Amino acid sequence: MIVLSDTAFHAAEGDPTNLKLCQRGEWEERMLVETVLSMLTLVCHFKKVMHRVWAYFQARLAFTIAAFNQEILLSLLRGYRIKGRA
Repeated sequence: MIVLSDTAFHAAEGDPTNLKLCQRGEWEERMLVETVLSMLTLVCHFKKVMHRVWAYFQARLAFTIAAFNQEILLSLLRGYRIKGRA
């Protein structure tokens, strides 16, 4: 597993071996991952999911995935380009 970070994140005594420091414009996929995790945490309160019934958890997960898909669709309709798409 690697950890992606920007160049402002350094340890005083040296960086771990799995830390990859990214220059501006390099490994932009990490921004998509950060956006998804932020949405799951802040918007959908996914860290606080503690359903006791498996079906409730599945429904919550389905809602979260549907919300993410809608966000991607809105981004495409607004004209944002997703890397790797024509």
